[in-house]
Amino acid sequence: MFNNAGTINQPKPSMLDNTKSDFEKILSINIIGAFLGTKHAARVMIPARQGSIITMATVCARIGGVATHANTSSKHGMVGLMRNTAVELGQYGIRVNCMCHPM
Repeated sequence: MFNNAGTINQPKPSMLDNTKSDFEKILSINIIGAFLGTKHAARVMIPARQGSIITMATVCARIGGVATHANTSSKHGMVGLMRNTAVELGQYGIRVNCMCHPM
């Protein structure tokens, strides 16, 4: 399964220019979308005891200052989610990876 859905918000480099609702919207799409995709793929893969889940993040998951605060936070969260999921699902023979492409 390939998690590739995501969005980015309008560039607002200052923390003071960002709103809570804008921040939550990006996290809702990027992190919760990856969570739901992974969860429902795992429902099928666990009984089969095999599978691969790949989630696409960006380089801002590894480097600060490349994207907006919301996008950077969501991509960091995606990496953490995939690391944790890899530990859980590895016992079923399911590989879980997160790729960080350049922006």
